[in-house]
Amino acid sequence: KHFQGKIKVIPKVVIDLPQTVDESFADSLKTLLVEKTTASWNFWFGLFQDYVEKKGHVRVHAKHKTEDGFRLGGWVANQRRRKNSLSPERVSRLNDLRFIWNPNVSDWEEGFSHFKEFVENEGHTRVHNYHKTKEGFLLGVWVATQRIKKDSLSPKRKFSLNALGFDWDRYNTVWEQGFSNFEKFVEEEGHVRVPALQKTDEDFLLGRWVSHQRKFKDKLRADKVSRLNVLGFDWDTKKTDWEEWFSQLEKFVKKEGHSRVHNNYKTDDGLFLGSWVANQRTKKKSLSPKNKSRLDDLGFDWDRLNTDWEEGFSHFQEFVERERHVRVNHRFKTNDNFRLGRWVSRQRSLKSNFSLERKSRLDALGFDWDPLETDWEEGFSHFREFVKREGHTRTPWNYKTDDGFKLGTWVRNQRGKKESLIQEKESRLDALGFNWDPNKNFWEEGFLNLGKFIQREGNIRVPNGHKECGFHLGLWVARQKSRRDYLSSEQRSRLESLIGWKWYAKGGQWENGFAYLEKYLEEEGNTIVPDNYKTKEEYDLGSWVKNQSRKKDQLTPERKSRLDALGFVWKVK
Repeated sequence: KHFQGKIKVIPKVVIDLPQTVDESFADSLKTLLVEKTTASWNFWFGLFQDYVEKKGHVRVHAKHKTEDGFRLGGWVANQRRRKNSLSPERVSRLNDLRFIWNPNVSDWEEGFSHFKEFVENEGHTRVHNYHKTKEGFLLGVWVATQRIKKDSLSPKRKFSLNALGFDWDRYNTVWEQGFSNFEKFVEEEGHVRVPALQKTDEDFLLGRWVSHQRKFKDKLRADKVSRLNVLGFDWDTKKTDWEEWFSQLEKFVKKEGHSRVHNNYKTDDGLFLGSWVANQRTKKKSLSPKNKSRLDDLGFDWDRLNTDWEEGFSHFQEFVERERHVRVNHRFKTNDNFRLGRWVSRQRSLKSNFSLERKSRLDALGFDWDPLETDWEEGFSHFREFVKREGHTRTPWNYKTDDGFKLGTWVRNQRGKKESLIQEKESRLDALGFNWDPNKNFWEEGFLNLGKFIQREGNIRVPNGHKECGFHLGLWVARQKSRRDYLSSEQRSRLESLIGWKWYAKGGQWENGFAYLEKYLEEEGNTIVPDNYKTKEEYDLGSWVKNQSRKKDQLTPERKSRLDALGFVWKVK
């Protein structure tokens, strides 16, 4: 039914096959069986006729198979091979379908057709080697083949190609294209320095073309070399670049009066002169004597380490003159981003390797070789002044001197580092009555002052804000009552031995916090306590104040009133 109208007779062939047969084997067998039947030629002609009607041409690929698996390409090839043995009637029927007896002729005509269409569309004959048409025809390969077979092509074909301006010398065409683009570049840019990755608007790799001319200069024809020279072509870019950089260095020396170019230095034009100078030091052995001599004439510094040191010293000298001290923070940078802090630290670490000349120059500026020792002496000096002025050693934890020195922090650090302090420093602190255990000594001082109060007043009712000889006795008493469980048994026993001593009942914690808030108001002049603030007795006053604001609606009217009387700020913006 499928071949109705194609052939008149299809012989019936019966053959036993295994249940499982390889597909390619089955296709080959089917083709073989059909070919061996009396009506095989008509059958295949019908397939060929069907192909021509569907495709619109007679170019059947050698490996082409129909949808049913018949190898039509093989049959077509067989007709060409058996042309002389085919009957005139079959040859005529094939000719009626314009059968191609010589595929080489057909392929050439097809390629020429695509080539002609390309020229008409693009306006030139420069077909890239890998160019494909929309139909998938490898036109680039076809064009390359014509060049290879130039001597064996028929005059007729050569004539046809020449009529379209066929380019028989592809390399010369590319060269001329490159020269044209190079000429245009020079005219537009005013120089011949083509970047390595330079492309034209038409995607021509001009940078690569220019590099190619330098690489194969010895193989270029004299006329081409001459044409490039007329445009000032640069055959030795390394030499040209060196001259340009040297010119920049000359300008720098003339402007600055020295040749110490920082590694990160850039010219006003954005050129990394510092990197180039560093490269000259690295390549010193490979530089020509002439170039070395020219650099020496500029006072070129071949010792980078010495240059860096001199630059650092210059910045350090400016810092001392400006700031009137030598304490350079380890992260400090100058305005031109020189890491002076790092340089200063490095001088300390390399002290043992220093020349006497460098050490002498630094000492002349008062260089601090041991900043830790210097900081300690500064802290001790401030602490001694504090004791002399205040008459005691109780330095608040957040205390700062008038010049901003964090003396409270320094004092805490001495306690934390007591085990590592040298004996001489510990003795100097002891001579000032340094308090190594402020909590214990503070308690004893409070108990002593409480005894004085009782002896004078005859009772133990110490007001919250009362001071005894400058000591905040009222707060101390309130703290002891609220911290009963934290006191040692000895401390509890000594307090309970006092006539009239009573521990806080419920609410005592609140009274303790209120007492500390009164003291804070007295010292700071307001009740706005930072959230993380703790008193010198380590009472977390910041949290207590925050809790009052949060629990305002739960406080008794009496407590609210007492807080309001202190000017309590319920909501801090």
